[in-house]
Amino acid sequence: MKREIFFNSSLRDLSETVEALRDSLGKLVKELLSMKSWSDMRQEVMFLTNVNASNSSTQIYQAVSRIVCGHPEGGGLKIKSLNWYEDNNYKALFGGNSTEDDVTNFYDNSTTPYCNELMKNLESSPLSRIIWRALKPLLIGKVLYTPDTPAIRKIMAEVNRTFQELGVFRDLGGMWEEISPKIWTFMESSQEMDLIRTLLKSKALWDLHLPASNWTVEDVARFLSKHPEEFETDNGMVYTWVDAFNETDRAIQTISRFMECVNLDKLEPVATEVRLINKSLELLDERRFWAGVVFTEIAANSTELPQHVKYKIRMDIDNVERTNKIKDGYWDPGPRADPFEDMRYVWGGFTYLQDVVEQAIIRVQTGTEKKTGVYVQQMPYPCYVDDIFLRVMSRSMPLFMTLAWIYSVAVIIKGIVYEKEARLKETMRIMGLDNGILWLSWFISSLIPLLMSAGLLVLILKMGNLLPYSDPSVVFVFLSIFGIVTILQCFLISTVFSRANLAAACGGIVYFTLYLPYVLCVAWQDYVSFSLKIFASLLSPVAFGFGCEYFALFEEQGVGVQWDNFFESPLEEDGFSITTSAVMMLFDTFLYGVMTWYIESVFPGQYGIPRPWYFPFTKSYWFGEESQDRQHLHPDQKGPSEVWDQVFRETRDT
Repeated sequence: MKREIFFNSSLRDLSETVEALRDSLGKLVKELLSMKSWSDMRQEVMFLTNVNASNSSTQIYQAVSRIVCGHPEGGGLKIKSLNWYEDNNYKALFGGNSTEDDVTNFYDNSTTPYCNELMKNLESSPLSRIIWRALKPLLIGKVLYTPDTPAIRKIMAEVNRTFQELGVFRDLGGMWEEISPKIWTFMESSQEMDLIRTLLKSKALWDLHLPASNWTVEDVARFLSKHPEEFETDNGMVYTWVDAFNETDRAIQTISRFMECVNLDKLEPVATEVRLINKSLELLDERRFWAGVVFTEIAANSTELPQHVKYKIRMDIDNVERTNKIKDGYWDPGPRADPFEDMRYVWGGFTYLQDVVEQAIIRVQTGTEKKTGVYVQQMPYPCYVDDIFLRVMSRSMPLFMTLAWIYSVAVIIKGIVYEKEARLKETMRIMGLDNGILWLSWFISSLIPLLMSAGLLVLILKMGNLLPYSDPSVVFVFLSIFGIVTILQCFLISTVFSRANLAAACGGIVYFTLYLPYVLCVAWQDYVSFSLKIFASLLSPVAFGFGCEYFALFEEQGVGVQWDNFFESPLEEDGFSITTSAVMMLFDTFLYGVMTWYIESVFPGQYGIPRPWYFPFTKSYWFGEESQDRQHLHPDQKGPSEVWDQVFRETRDT
């Protein structure tokens, strides 16, 4: 009887122990699962520590972006805007900012071989070079400060204490070397762990779930097992405590060795701001300059700080936002949230240093040790269309639209010049055809195919989603205006040539060359005023390029060009608009027509009758005093009858 009671009591105690163990493990798993940031961090760090040749640069960028910003929309993944090239960021990518000393003398005698090998590996890849050159001033760079007074030394002593607190990570390796054998022995051969493994061997308990988690007792038994091959899994892999121990060992050793590369003795006093600038330039050549802190309105040898402490932080221009402009030169949809391009104040170390200095000032002024947390968040940005294809095409659209008409231009010019070369034009004029009617016939015969081309272009732009939001009628009217001015431009170009084949070959080149000033206007748009845009728009391809650019900007905003915003500009404080572009093309139409009329009258060609350069100011031209025309002919000029006789003789001879 006593044995039975004792057995029942032991069984009940064992059951309570198993239940308590299950509850404790459930709470532990629940706590670990709630630390999602830790699990995500572990996943990204394991990925970066196992980087090999098969990993693409995009995957590496996404991992770094998830660690730094918490989201994978990551820096460097989007199409580079023209602001990226304007700010010379391409030099860092292609090594344009590097010197021979950076390549040959990167070895640092003041650090460990591991650090030098790490630096060598980081300098070997263009992608890792960008990250390394951004982090290098923070890790081994100096922080200069001035003036060197007792009051300022109090502040910088507090700043230095913040840096020295990071030294615990450097000692982490030594602490782990002491405690890791004890942890291994405990997990491997301690009586407590053997007892837990024995209790968890009961397959009757395997289907039980730990409280508030998806883990089963079988998962725990598998994790604590010494022999994972005893358990069967779908993929044949079992994650045990040995794997967790090895991961922890690698992570701690990596952090400890990496901290050997970090210089925690960063502060260095300088007498004056001028000397601070000179010293910083020397350190910049070695990329060992983080920042300079200049305290203003501090009396020499002062021991007490004023109530209002004023200071400024001076850094390398490549590590902070540029102060010579208040906005980007080129507009792109979306917030300025790219961690590698836009958040320079963050990754450049400005915000961290500012927070450390201000916390130090507060502690010195108040005498308290409490630290105030800082939460920073970007201003919200409204909804926008993130169309990468449209963003790429927006800068190329004016060029492609201009090239779409180049064949038609060559054909029109060749036809007009061939008519002049074959003496057909003078023949028709001798037969009584008015010159204006002849040009009108060419205009109509050229306009019809160009309008058909404009309609086809509208169809392609809409069906190809190049202009998905714009009104097709607005696009057609804009292209039609460009078609009209292009015809008059062809008339003007044709007056320069007398050979049809030469005109066809050179006409398209001249037409495209007139587009090139638009490229310069885009490259220098920060310096191109409204009046300069109007002046450049006297070349119709340039005016057309401006209009296409505004079409693309409206599309990037997700609204497109409509009749109600046809008179508006997509850019703030911009007086130029699509309407301005259309009006300038209509003005160019009139200008080219007048120039064609004048040049064709003064330089009609080999078989025409040239008029004097001042003919628009003569009474005979406007009021038709034909009786006096014959008297004012030049001796070398031929009248209509002589031209007709020559044409008749040459025709008879052939």
